[in-house]
Formats: sequence, C-alpha cells, structure tokens
Amino acid sequence: MKPLVYLLTIAALILGAQSGHCLSPEALDAMLKSGDPPTVVDVRPSFHYSKSHIPGAINIPASVCQEKNLPPLGQVVIYGDGIVIEWEDECLDSLNAREGISAERLDGGFSRWTALGYAATGPSGLSEESFQYVTYNMLSRAVETNPDVLLVDLREESARKEGGEALADLQELFPKARVVKTGRKSSGLVDNSNARDLLVLIDNGDGKAHEYARHLRAAGMHRFIILAGGEPTLQSKGKPVKKTITREIPQ
Repeated sequence: MKPLVYLLTIAALILGAQSGHCLSPEALDAMLKSGDPPTVVDVRPSFHYSKSHIPGAINIPASVCQEKNLPPLGQVVIYGDGIVIEWEDECLDSLNAREGISAERLDGGFSRWTALGYAATGPSGLSEESFQYVTYNMLSRAVETNPDVLLVDLREESARKEGGEALADLQELFPKARVVKTGRKSSGLVDNSNARDLLVLIDNGDGKAHEYARHLRAAGMHRFIILAGGEPTLQSKGKPVKKTITREIPQ
C-alpha cells in the first residue's frame, strides 16, 4: 500500500472511531481508494438502489437485513437515505451481532455523499426530472433522531382557501425540529443552512416545493426532500384525506 493512501486509511479509521459506528463521507472515500476497501452495503429499497448508488455497493434493504444470511464480510459500511437513521441503526446492530462482520454507518447517508460530490452510479445523458419524497410518518420519526433535518416552510397564508383552517404549526407538530421560513427562491435559504442540513421542503400542496427544488439544484444543492402532500398532509397528520363528492341527481 502506498504511504499516502495508508495514512488516509488510518485517518479514516480514526474519524470513524471518534463517532462510534458513524463514518464520515471523507473517511469512506479514503478507504475506498485504499488497497483494502470495506464492503459497502446500500440498505435503501431496491428501487432507489437501481437508480443510483455508491459504486461497488451491494443492496440489502433494511427491511430484510435482519433475516438475510450473510458470509463473514469483514469490515462493512452501510448507508441509507439519511432520513430515518433509526432504520439504518437497526440494520447496523443486526450486522454487528454477527460473527465476522464489523459494521459502521455512513454519516448523512447517500444524500450527503452525493451532496458532497462523491462518485455515484446513474443513467447517462438526460433523465426525467425526479425528486425524493418523505411521508408525514417518516418525517415524524426522522425529526426525533436525525439532527440534520431542517424543515423549510414554503407555505403562504395567501394560498389558503377563504375560510379555511389556519396553517399547521410546524413547531407544535414537530417539537424537536429546526424550522426556517423562507421565500420561493433558493437565495432566501443560504444563511439558514449548512452542508450537513437535510432540507425538507413543505408547501401548501400546490407544487411550489418542486419549483424551489429546481432552484436548489440550479444552485448546486442536492440534499433535500419534499414532504408528500404538503399542508393538507400536515392538517390530517398523515391520515388519508376523505373527499366528499357531490353529484346532482336528475329529477
């Protein structure tokens, strides 16, 4: 092993040890470039893995991680989407309970890995625009355990229907969450976020989060997700919204 690569690998191991079972993207990148890289396991659903993943990673979804029969893989680094880290930690504990496996979790998951510009597989050429979404229930769990989550409130009072309910109080729904109120353009967010933040875009359910997401991508920011359903989802606290359909009956 070359001296420089060896030093990078040692530094990577130290960085990982300093945060328990959590490894920084910088440390993993150094380890992958060493002569003895770890086994990288993508614990996201297969659909997300097939779209893009860390080169060389194998896919073992967190939902089947505990039941999966695995050989002694030695040093392992797992990563998820960086949203609900509780699921990643459950998979991590399962792997570390097995003989011949020593596992760590990638800090910030795949979203932070790509946000920092590290290599990832993906389709070549132009591809259909797509964004990642989070459900109300997933978000509720994420804000309890993931300090990276930052709720970006894009809602506007003027977008409410006349006589409708007041906008849901984000701080009341998610007491542990950090919240920032911003305008429609990405420039309004610069002073309120950092490289670690996982931005959760919340709109009135009118598609404004998608417009804002495009601004973020144009500005080179990629670590964000959209709350599916926006304000109506907040009002119902994730429960299906019943719609009343009125029809005229011919006389």
